[in-house]
Amino acid sequence: MKMNSKIQLIHEDGQFRFVDNEEQDLRSRKVKRVFDRYQAYFNDIDRMVLSTGLTYVELNELIDKVNTKIDSFVELDEEVRGFISQSRYAIQEQQIAGVTIKNYDDRWTKEINRFEMIVNQEISRPLKEQQVQASFYMAMMKKAANFSVPGAGKTAMMYGAFAYLSSPELCEVNRLLVISPLNAFEAWRSEFIEVFGEKRQLNFMNVKKYDNPGDLRTDWGMANVIVLNYEALSGWKLNTLNSLIDEHTMIVFDEVHRIKNPEGKWARNALTLGKQARYHYVLTGTPIPNSYKDIYNFLHLLYGTEYNSFFGWSVSDLDESRALEINEKLQPFFWRTNKEDLNVPAADPDQIIKVNPSHDQKMIVDTIYSVETNVLGKYIRLLQASTYPPLLTEKINVKELGFLKGEIDFNVESSFNSFEKDGAKKNAYLNLNVENIKTPKFKKGIELIQQLVSEGKKVLVWGMFVGTMKAIQRELQSNCSYPSIWYINF
Repeated sequence: MKMNSKIQLIHEDGQFRFVDNEEQDLRSRKVKRVFDRYQAYFNDIDRMVLSTGLTYVELNELIDKVNTKIDSFVELDEEVRGFISQSRYAIQEQQIAGVTIKNYDDRWTKEINRFEMIVNQEISRPLKEQQVQASFYMAMMKKAANFSVPGAGKTAMMYGAFAYLSSPELCEVNRLLVISPLNAFEAWRSEFIEVFGEKRQLNFMNVKKYDNPGDLRTDWGMANVIVLNYEALSGWKLNTLNSLIDEHTMIVFDEVHRIKNPEGKWARNALTLGKQARYHYVLTGTPIPNSYKDIYNFLHLLYGTEYNSFFGWSVSDLDESRALEINEKLQPFFWRTNKEDLNVPAADPDQIIKVNPSHDQKMIVDTIYSVETNVLGKYIRLLQASTYPPLLTEKINVKELGFLKGEIDFNVESSFNSFEKDGAKKNAYLNLNVENIKTPKFKKGIELIQQLVSEGKKVLVWGMFVGTMKAIQRELQSNCSYPSIWYINF
């Protein structure tokens, strides 16, 4: 269709491209120089085809730039105008939906009743009232976060949304891909069985176990729940998953706080996963463990194309000075069930027992400050010395402490690994006879356990170091009154 403008932006065969009329205005030197300035927007500048990943914001920017540089006015065809209009209002509509669903607005009554009816047909274990509303919210939002506290049932909430979206009435999704820590795999497997019972068969797929793309591709079509850990989301597995994921795949990033570092490798890989999927969710009970910068990655996971147009914060913008603005803009896009919603009684106040260090411990502290070469090492050694000094003669085990690979400085880890080679450092602790020192804190802890058990109570003891837990176990088992004592290394 011929337009009055000499230059047109059209959408054709799934591509945006510039065309001109018979006057061939695009071929003039002046126009060519203008477009050459903006090559970054193009996939094929010779054919004037724009990059497929452009957002409506970037498209508008390019149109404005071109219009200010040339005499001709860029005319937009109907499909281009529709794309810009629809994209502009999509996230605003989601914002309104998020607010109204969270406020239990009456306008959603009919939809939520239908949702609950369909979900109850699909599952065997009914969702709790709070879980129904949360699942409905997640299903309607398509892209959202769940920040509910531990124990609220975030996995069950996601399975509620999955049950609805994968039901015969909807057929929106057919499989669930979960990226999570390894220790969460079993929860996703067992919770599916609990929620769906005999109504659905679980076809569980652990991508970590696959050694080649061929086997992964073969089994993909049969699986309805697929899991992979953040560390393994790279290389051929990432590439193969991206080739298999389609618009009917629901993607969940569980414990998303694990990839909060905007510069982290795991986060960069996760941000490239499954752009074609329509349903993306992030789950964590600790959304902002350190600062507002921790939300940067998960917002990009959810709203990559809309982030700049709606949120628009740089990493440096995300600080306490903008807390009110950030909280207000973020509020519609996450669900949170708190302890009050679950009728969990308030925690009893801590009863802190203060124990003064012994003379031996004071000498150990002086030695720690003189022989340890980095701040983290000193801190860990002080923790060990406070309860069980024999640990000072052993190398610091980074994995035991729960540090994530890639989140600890290499030089620090190297200094831990070189401990056994550094005879002087180890001898400094051995000379203090640390292997035979029992601290007042350790003794008081044993006494407290014995007292509580004598009162007929069960006791759960938390510890940071496996060596300390084993020492407590040995101490208690030396008394025949404590035949059944177990320790669990998390």
